[in-house]
Amino acid sequence: MRRQLISSNKLYHDRTGFERLGRRTATVPRPSQPAFEEGIRPEPSHCPGNHRPYSHALTIAATVKPNGNPHLSPSDLVSVNEILYVGIDEATTRFKNLKQNSAITLMIADGWERQAILEGKVKFLDMKSGAAKNVLDAQKKKYGWITDALAEFIPEKAFTYKAK
Repeated sequence: MRRQLISSNKLYHDRTGFERLGRRTATVPRPSQPAFEEGIRPEPSHCPGNHRPYSHALTIAATVKPNGNPHLSPSDLVSVNEILYVGIDEATTRFKNLKQNSAITLMIADGWERQAILEGKVKFLDMKSGAAKNVLDAQKKKYGWITDALAEFIPEKAFTYKAK
């Protein structure tokens, strides 16, 4: 079993008996299960017709600002030939952050039922390349729009959770 870190910002009594508002953390056991069933990916090409079971999954990207603070933003994420790509618009803070520091963490959440947290780096694609054209086609099919820039996600760590 893997352990999950839980925390809360509630009143608690510290060692001296004073009540404080702050963060207390504890670890609790949780089952080790994949975020997505074997052989199924959150990609519309695996879904027949207009039925897209993962279209409601939320993807959030965390990047690092120049001052070292985190930045969160919703993100486009597509899979082409088993490689994950992040869609990024050039006018966004995420684009500026990733140009300076390629570190990124992605969270894919399908409600409370399934979550995956992926840590890694990105490598920007040449938007005139064939790979970029294929990714843009997949992005258009999945979301109905395309972004100004694309980056290949290079995973380093993955954490998954699936409710029973």
